[in-house]
Amino acid sequence: MEHASQQYDPAQIDRLIRRLETAIDNAVNAPTLLVQNAEPARFSDGMLVYADGTNWDPGSLEGIYARYNATWNKL
Repeated sequence: MEHASQQYDPAQIDRLIRRLETAIDNAVNAPTLLVQNAEPARFSDGMLVYADGTNWDPGSLEGIYARYNATWNKL
C-alpha cells in the first residue's frame, strides 16, 4: 500500500502549537474554589465560595455562592 506524501506548513504547525499552549495555560490557570464546610470567618461582598451544602448550607444546598447585598446568593 502506497502512502501519499504530505507537505506540512511550518508556520501552520507553529500556530497550532501556540493555540495548544494557550489552551493548556488557560486550563491550568482556571480559578478553582475549594469546597467549604463552614462559612468563612471573614467575608465581604464580591466573595465567591463553594459550600458543601451539608455542614454549611447558605440557603440552597451545595453549590457556588456569591456574597452581595449582605447575603450569600447561589449562582
